Amino acid sequence: MDKNSKRSEIDEVKALVKKTDKENPKPEDLELRKYLDRDSWLVEANNVSQHAINRVIGYYASSSALLKELLERQVEEKRKAMDYKAANVFVRMLIDQVILNNIRLNQLEALHVSKLEGSHSTEQGYYWDKRLSSAQRRFTRACETLAKVKKLLSEAELKDQQARNKRSQSTLTSQKLYKMLSD
Repeated sequence: MDKNSKRSEIDEVKALVKKTDKENPKPEDLELRKYLDRDSWLVEANNVSQHAINRVIGYYASSSALLKELLERQVEEKRKAMDYKAANVFVRMLIDQVILNNIRLNQLEALHVSKLEGSHSTEQGYYWDKRLSSAQRRFTRACETLAKVKKLLSEAELKDQQARNKRSQSTLTSQKLYKMLSD
């Protein structure tokens, strides 16, 4: 597809998105589905997990383009370290939750220190401690869930491999038995 036809298709999709980005679009405007069925780039561009990460990064780095860039790069590095591209969709969602909760936890850690370093009331101290504890629990729960799912998947993979090996051994035994009987 050449550049002009790709640009034309993008413009057409934008027009359809504008017509359908409401509660009750006209049925004839829902032809946008044919584009989604044919090419998933629009679906991928609206990945909910990525959108949430972008929103959180945008919120925490609203006053600094450098901080935004650093956080985005950290997200990519963490995904790479957790083998995001090779993971199945369920594991990817959990990886995104771990990363999202990590960003929130780190930002709350910094905010917690700044709110409690000067004089403050007991209520303020309890409030910020509760917020921090809540963020720590969410992060820990996301990590534990990811670890459990990865463990279950690796155990299932191991069982599947063992079953394949057993079938292979049974086939070899059957072939040997057949050869002995046919001689």
